[in-house]
Amino acid sequence: MLPVDALRAELAQLRRARRVRIAVLGRTLSPPEDFDGVWIAAQQDALRYAHDLYAHLRTLDAADADAILIEAVPDEPAWLAVRDRLTRATHG
Repeated sequence: MLPVDALRAELAQLRRARRVRIAVLGRTLSPPEDFDGVWIAAQQDALRYAHDLYAHLRTLDAADADAILIEAVPDEPAWLAVRDRLTRATHG
């Protein structure tokens, strides 16, 4: 999980590498105009985000991407369960 600024920087670096397939689960960011990877725009609401999370993770995994980037969720009580699920999913 990356904060917005770190996600932007990582995305820019990966895109400069060319031939790198990228998959992104964004919450507040939109894909760049010429982005040709897989971009999922997640829900802004914690409950709906949680509801869709595993389906989104399966989609990202199936994208056969070289890199999967996930925008960090808010550090607020409503997002605690989502943060825990994402931490477990990304640190396996």
